[in-house]
Amino acid sequence: YADSDGDTYGDSSVVAIDCIQPSGYVSDSGDCNDSNNSIYPGAPEICDGLDNDCDTQIDEGLDQTWYADNDNDNYGNGLDSIQSCSQPSGYISDGSDCDDGNNTVYPSATEICDGLDNDCDSLIDEGLTQAWYADADNDSYGNPSDTVQSCLPLSGYVTDATDCNDNESTV
Repeated sequence: YADSDGDTYGDSSVVAIDCIQPSGYVSDSGDCNDSNNSIYPGAPEICDGLDNDCDTQIDEGLDQTWYADNDNDNYGNGLDSIQSCSQPSGYISDGSDCDDGNNTVYPSATEICDGLDNDCDSLIDEGLTQAWYADADNDSYGNPSDTVQSCLPLSGYVTDATDCNDNESTV
């Protein structure tokens, strides 16, 4: 069988019958593509869209999971994936994004005061909040027993908790 690509496997459609092995011919007719020396029975399968090992399957065993990265933050949506041996456009190998519609939200992002879980740890604005105290009498001193936590200033609240009578602005 003619071995045009020199991979020691021949083309079953090109036969020569002789008592002595002709040059460029081999006794094995298993080559499924005699114009490519990386394609022959038992060849390692590589991600190239070809049946490298002549088993009629293409790129088998090479698929991996790729996750859609709609916000281009290099973290993909774990619920939106495809299988492919090569990386498709718009997909990445990390599927740990907790909000794939916002590029400021991804694992290990810096937490900022915005009411979102920027770092995907299920906590919102952690480490950024402070106590704000109700200032019912608008004297810039707050009631120590009426407090909320926020990283942003709140209308009617102050950071000073030393008002002893929050119903009287002169006290």
